[in-house]
Amino acid sequence: MVAPSHQRNGVANNLVRLAEEKARNANRTIVTLDTSSNVMAAISKQLGYTLYGTIPEFVETPKGELVDTHFFYKKL
Repeated sequence: MVAPSHQRNGVANNLVRLAEEKARNANRTIVTLDTSSNVMAAISKQLGYTLYGTIPEFVETPKGELVDTHFFYKKL
C-alpha cells in the first residue's frame, strides 16, 4: 500500500519493478501479486501482469466496505 500523500508519483510502479529485480536476482521465474485497488490493478496490467482470479468482497476497507481482491502473475 502506498500512502495517499505519495500516490500518483510512480511509487507503486517502482516498488513492483524493484520486487521483480529482487526476484530475478534470486533466480525466480514468476511473480504474483494481489490488490483490492482498481488503480493498482490497472498498473499491474500496464506492467505486463496477467489477471488470474478475483475474489468478490474479500477485503474490508477502513470504511467497512467489502471490496474485491484481484490476483495477478507475471513470468520473468
